[in-house]
Amino acid sequence: QPLAIHVDGEIVATTMCTPDDPASLAVGFCIAEGMLDRDVTAGVSVDRSGPTVTVHVETGHLPGSFSARLGTVSSSCGACGTADMAALVAGVASVDAGRQPDGDVVSAVASNLRSQQEVFALTGGSHAAAAVTVDGQVVDIAEDVGRHNAVDKVVGHL
Repeated sequence: QPLAIHVDGEIVATTMCTPDDPASLAVGFCIAEGMLDRDVTAGVSVDRSGPTVTVHVETGHLPGSFSARLGTVSSSCGACGTADMAALVAGVASVDAGRQPDGDVVSAVASNLRSQQEVFALTGGSHAAAAVTVDGQVVDIAEDVGRHNAVDKVVGHL
């Protein structure tokens, strides 16, 4: 279904998605795209009254809480079309290499995730993403028509 994402009354994106959990998708999208800080969401509401589901994210208009970036949402990663890749890479935080999961844990998680994919079991046509602890505990799993949507839903849940 079509989904329109509004932040503080301004439309920031329109995309297609499965009908479950549009609020988490919208919040996760805004956080993942760097438009919204996780801690500044004052409220989220979902309007399903029209043919397009609309999610309204309110920040309370806190200074620095929102950075608009309206554009077409595609299935490519957020880096595609970036003019200054060096500036993009400079803004990415490094990962603590001392906390790497064991390879057997990664394999076990990957094998077990399919059993938790309810939409895929019904349709055979969804993507999934999960947040997992270093010891293999699944914190959250989400599915959607696109893998980026599934990741955004997980980010929105966290």
